[in-house]
Amino acid sequence: MKIPRTLCATIVLSLTACSSTPLIYNASDNSPGTIKPLQKLLPDNTPVRLFFVHGVGDHCPGYALGPDGWLNEKNAAAMGLKPVPGGIESDESINVNVFMGGEKDPYSEVNVRKKNYSLTLPDRDRAVSVEAIEITWSPLTRWLKSNQLGYDSPSVFANKKRKPCIEFPDPKIPPTVQAPPRLLLDKTIKEQVFDRNLSDAILYTGTYGQTMVRGLAEGICHAITPTDKNKKCIWPSAQESKKTPHKNLFVTHSLGSRMTYDMFLQLLDQTKDSKTNPFPYSERSSAQGFIENMIANTPAFYMMANQLSLLGLAKVPPLARSSDSVAHPFFRQLFPVSDFDALSFQSQENAGPVVYGNVLSELADLKSTVETKTGKQTDGLQIVSFNDTNDLLTWHIPSWYANAEATPGGRPRIDVTDVFVQNTPKLLIIELPLNAHVDYFKNPDVRDLIRCGAANGEVLKCPGR
Repeated sequence: MKIPRTLCATIVLSLTACSSTPLIYNASDNSPGTIKPLQKLLPDNTPVRLFFVHGVGDHCPGYALGPDGWLNEKNAAAMGLKPVPGGIESDESINVNVFMGGEKDPYSEVNVRKKNYSLTLPDRDRAVSVEAIEITWSPLTRWLKSNQLGYDSPSVFANKKRKPCIEFPDPKIPPTVQAPPRLLLDKTIKEQVFDRNLSDAILYTGTYGQTMVRGLAEGICHAITPTDKNKKCIWPSAQESKKTPHKNLFVTHSLGSRMTYDMFLQLLDQTKDSKTNPFPYSERSSAQGFIENMIANTPAFYMMANQLSLLGLAKVPPLARSSDSVAHPFFRQLFPVSDFDALSFQSQENAGPVVYGNVLSELADLKSTVETKTGKQTDGLQIVSFNDTNDLLTWHIPSWYANAEATPGGRPRIDVTDVFVQNTPKLLIIELPLNAHVDYFKNPDVRDLIRCGAANGEVLKCPGR
């Protein structure tokens, strides 16, 4: 009887082990990490726009701001956020034809949801006004995944608890021979993780990526500019944005992080290949002043389940060779190298492999360009990368990606902090892969680190912790 009891106890303990101490470190040099708390990032009297951008997988409107969403009533209260009574709440859908042209599509669209909060911070007499903005781009790809891969994932549509927004395959698609049933774990990985999640990343790295990133931009523009849902949005001017200043915080998930960075870089024409820029020149020109101000007034990105290393593989040039040297994070022709920085460059000669498609480095270039153009030194940019090591679709930020730190030589200031968390209980030999990937914001460690910050690799004192 001892063996069954021991096994039973092990199972019970494994089911109740819901969290572990976060591992927090500086992604550039692996030293104990620091994260600035919200009270140091946000000034007293400036309103905040809090953007949520989801990543791969099937997401319905309300994934962040709905009753069961990331920022539900319980989670919002834990972060010091209180809904404003009678505050503006909106929910609109923008059809793909608004920003891409062509015919209207009943399934392909971007959804924008907004809700107002007041944020209470320690040692502050006045609450901070917060406008939470949820962008749902998932409808742009859900129908594609159902039509193209639905034959391979029957369990998705047979599941009575499936998300209500998931479309069935087009009934005109001819049936295929029914494959033998998969074992439970194989079915979850193949039909959910690959067919419904990883497929979004494949779509983005191909030609359809331009539709996805333009949809994200259209959603953000509609969220901040009163625009009819059936009309193409026009970005505010730099002068207009200065009249109503905001601080911006971004909570991005998996592919949504890369999409957000690409959107900024492409709208400001900062990509290395402007010929492939998905935004027409007219839109880039009108957006420039506003986006520059937006970048200057964005103190932090909170990334969850990161795929920068994976997506960077789509940027490997045809003539790449295994003997290629380490790429420098900042191009010497763009940034003069002081004696201090020269040592930094030398220390990085063997710091890692060539980095392909390093949007962090490009974002650092952009931050520096904005500072030079405006003549204003911002407070830098904090990037916090949350990862669950059992999340099958996350790749934490390695040092050769996260080398865009501030130096006395004046290089762009981006601080990248990696954080390992546990999002869901461990079931003996696995964590549920879907929960590990999507439940970051449900994790109290994640919320506490965003609100209260960290020092020397440890979470700072936080109310209720």
